[in-house]
Amino acid sequence: MATAKFRLVFFAPVSALEGCKAAIFAAGDAANPHIGSVGKLEHTEEARLEVICFGEDVARKVVKALKMPQAR
Repeated sequence: MATAKFRLVFFAPVSALEGCKAAIFAAGDAANPHIGSVGKLEHTEEARLEVICFGEDVARKVVKALKMPQAR
């Protein structure tokens, strides 16, 4: 049986980010990082992207496109 996944999105003061990350990792959040190594905190520049896909077929096409090597 597949394990349910939950997305946790929240806002925190910049001064609290390191403490939040430490608490999350200490709680046992598993990882399969694209960059870096499991158990080692990696700092890299990121951007958050949000889109609305109209229809399941469009959403599936978008996910498939993002899984392709050129999208990484």
